[in-house]
Amino acid sequence: MSFAKKLEKIASTDNKEEKKEAYAKEIQTIFKGNDSANIKVFCEHISKQHAVISRPTLVQFAQAFKEKRKAKEGKHVLAAIEACIDIIKSESSSMSFEEVLNSLYYNCALTYQNEVPDDEDDDLSSFVKAARYLSRMNLDSTNQPFTVKKKVKIWVLAAQLYLAEEMYQEAEQFVQKSQLLVNAPEVPQTIKLRFWSSMAQIQDANQKYHLAAGGYLRLSEQIIHPEESLEKLDKGMKCTILSQAGPNRSRLLAKCYKDERSSTLPAYKIVQKMLMERLIYKSDYEKLELAEHQMRPTGKEGWTLLQKAVIEHNLIAVSKLYTSIPLPELAKILDVTKEGAENIAATMIAQNRLTGTIDQSKEMLRFSPVHVLQTWDKNIELACLSVNNIFEKLQLEQPDWSLKQMALLQGQ
Repeated sequence: MSFAKKLEKIASTDNKEEKKEAYAKEIQTIFKGNDSANIKVFCEHISKQHAVISRPTLVQFAQAFKEKRKAKEGKHVLAAIEACIDIIKSESSSMSFEEVLNSLYYNCALTYQNEVPDDEDDDLSSFVKAARYLSRMNLDSTNQPFTVKKKVKIWVLAAQLYLAEEMYQEAEQFVQKSQLLVNAPEVPQTIKLRFWSSMAQIQDANQKYHLAAGGYLRLSEQIIHPEESLEKLDKGMKCTILSQAGPNRSRLLAKCYKDERSSTLPAYKIVQKMLMERLIYKSDYEKLELAEHQMRPTGKEGWTLLQKAVIEHNLIAVSKLYTSIPLPELAKILDVTKEGAENIAATMIAQNRLTGTIDQSKEMLRFSPVHVLQTWDKNIELACLSVNNIFEKLQLEQPDWSLKQMALLQGQ
């Protein structure tokens, strides 16, 4: 007897409970044997039965696939399940199968995420396929209400899957969906950290470096795993360097410099020089490795983002050393053309990131004097940071001595 006829015989049974039990046994048999052909035959048959039978049976069907996926064997029946999804969706009563479809979408996604099928040969990666299945889930279903925790978990996972393939626009849609709910009390800290990590990656890709840097640096403080925490610190330092010169970057530089781990990272020398307002030379940054999207050229000048950040910083550093400087001489210091030096200075003056005037007839850049108190405050801030760093290192190297010194200070 063929499998299809066997199913018809079960369908002709009058007793509903016996019918459900018989279908349940067939579900276990076809999944245990990885019988893809009969999985599709079963789905075609059961989706045409009355909802009283088809709905609970398809719920069991979806559960069987879930168990298969959890046993890391989902890829063996994945193609059949994908065909079953199309079969269920084609039914006029597919709305009553929404819970089943959501379950199948979710477990197909996790199968693609964790188990790359052996015969995958198309242009879409497994991560993209997984993300697309998650995006098909109806999380606002009235038949199957989803908790805030579950919604955020699914949206953040979809974002991470797209980010793994550098599909930033697609990932951003899911981050935006999560943003309104992620701070709810029921959302675990682990999911919140994954959300903020995704947000920082998207801001990084969109060249919102000051926001990305702030996000990475917060994560480096909150993530417990040492290697992952250090990775976020490294990314935060690089985004800080690439961010626009100004008060926001100064605060970020100070935060990077204060972290004692930063001295072990490649970006430390640049961070230190930016914070101290010293000139940065090509030898300081030419070996710094950045992500591919951070290496884009900037406009007509053809500078990389890193080159532009260094040029802007060096111009500010020059303003601390000179009251005025000829544009040709400035161009030599900045390692750009005279026109390039004039353009970058004019842009920064217009954006209130540099105080000064350009005398084009004399090819001269004159800097407005910085108030003495501002310089004094800056020097005090840097001195305090240096003292704090020294004391923190002493606490690590000589903890007993440090405790005695603190006790003496408190006794005073």
